[in-house]
Amino acid sequence: MKRLIVDKKYDQKKLNKFLLDNIPGLTFGIFSNLLRKKDIKINGKRVNKDVSIFEGDEVLVYISDELLDSKTSINLDIVFEDDNILIINKPYSLEVTGSNSLTTIVNESYNNSDFNYMPCHRIDRNTTGLILFAKNQERIKNFVGFNGEKIYYSLDDVKILEQTKSYSKFEYKNDVYELNVEGEYNIENSLSAIELGQKLGLTKDEIKKGLYSYRPIEKRWEEEEIQGLKFINDSYNANPESVKASVKTFVELYKNPVVVLGDMKELGGNEIEYHREVGKYLSKLNKNVKYLTVGNLAKEIGKELENNGFEAHYFNSNKDASCYILENLNKDNTIFLKASRSMQFEEILDNIRRGICKLW
Repeated sequence: MKRLIVDKKYDQKKLNKFLLDNIPGLTFGIFSNLLRKKDIKINGKRVNKDVSIFEGDEVLVYISDELLDSKTSINLDIVFEDDNILIINKPYSLEVTGSNSLTTIVNESYNNSDFNYMPCHRIDRNTTGLILFAKNQERIKNFVGFNGEKIYYSLDDVKILEQTKSYSKFEYKNDVYELNVEGEYNIENSLSAIELGQKLGLTKDEIKKGLYSYRPIEKRWEEEEIQGLKFINDSYNANPESVKASVKTFVELYKNPVVVLGDMKELGGNEIEYHREVGKYLSKLNKNVKYLTVGNLAKEIGKELENNGFEAHYFNSNKDASCYILENLNKDNTIFLKASRSMQFEEILDNIRRGICKLW
C-alpha cells in the first residue's frame, strides 16, 4: 500500500496527475485498473472515478510493488514445464495479463526465447492458482480453437430457504436442493456442480442426491469434539476472501463462538494490508466473538478487531494457543480454526488431545 498526502502543488488537480507524478512505475493503465477495482481511497473513502483532489487529502493506493516494477525479482513458482507449456502458481495480488503483470514477468525471465509466452486462461488478481502458458504458436492455436460452452451462474439466482449448522436448503432455477454443509459460499460452489451435472445428462434427482451426500474433505469445515471442546477445523487453506466468507458463516450460526486465525501466506508485498482488511471486515460482524491469532501477520487482524472493541489474544505458536484454549474455554464454546496450510493448525487439535498444558 502507498500512502500520500496531497500538497499545494496538486490542489484541485486530477487524481491521475498526482499519482502518476508521485508513484514511480505507475502507468495510466494500472491507474485505470485501480479505479475500476476501487483500490484507491481518498480520506478513507474508496473512489472509482478520476476525481479532483485538494491540498491535505490523504490518498491510499492498494498496490503491490510487483505491479509497479515488472523487473522486481520474484520467484516464479513453476509447477510443470516442458517444450510446449509452462505452468506457474500465480501469487496473490498480481494480474495475469496487462502492464506489469505475471505475463510480463514470465517473458522477462525467459527473455532468450524467440516466442513470447502467452497465458491460455486467466484468474482474478486477488486469487492464487495455476496459470498455463503456451511456449509456441502451435500450442496457442490448439487453445484458441477451443469451441466449448461457457456457463454462467450466480448467487443472485438463488433463494436461500434455510441455513443451520451443517445444513443448507436453497432454490435454484425452480428446483430445491439440500447440502449437509452451511455457508453461502458452499451454496455458490454447488451451483457449478448442478450446471455440470445437467450437461453430463444427470437427472435432477441424481444431482440432488449427490449434493445431499457430499461431506467436506479433511480440514474443510471438519467438526470434531476433543476433551469436551467443540471444534470446526477449516484450516486446509486460507486467503482473504475465504476467511471473510467462512468466519461470517460461523459467527452467524454458532453460539459463544471463538475464532482462531493464523497467517495467510503467499499474499505478496501487501500481505500486512490484506490481513488488516480482513480485520476491518470481521469487525462489522457479530460483536459477541472472541478472536485468537497465531503468527505475526494474523496479529494484524487481531489489532484491527481490538481497535473496534473485540476481545483478541495473540500467540506466537500453536502450542501457546492450545494452552490458552485448554485453560480458558469450555464446552459452551465452539472453536473455529482457519489459516494457511503451512501454519499446521492440526497441531492445535493434537495438543488439545494430549492436554499439552498439563505436561508443562
